[in-house]
Amino acid sequence: MESMILINNGDSGFKVKPLPMQLQVAPVFSFFVEDFNHDGKKDILAAGNFFGVTPYEGRYDAMLPTIAWGDGKGNFHSNAQSPNPLLIPGEVRDINKILLDHDQHCIILARNNDHLVFLKYQ
Repeated sequence: MESMILINNGDSGFKVKPLPMQLQVAPVFSFFVEDFNHDGKKDILAAGNFFGVTPYEGRYDAMLPTIAWGDGKGNFHSNAQSPNPLLIPGEVRDINKILLDHDQHCIILARNNDHLVFLKYQ
């Protein structure tokens, strides 16, 4: 089993593409699509985790918020060798963006029973 993304190909159909393994190590509760590296291709920010399980099962907490970089053709990769710059623990339940001024944006991560996290970027 693997998680995948469905991409609308514009003719009443969808392309099915697998997500990188780094986005499959724990339950994902929120995806946010944005061109984070300004290369003209959409990237995916994914976050999740789930702690509300029995001690026997253990917590699903193996995933930090992770970016899967898009190639513009519906393929996404996440570099497992590079350290993850988003060292934000917890159970993320939603991701959204606000505009601070004309070229400054802020990503907001809402975590279950925890503070909001604000990430500024251009």
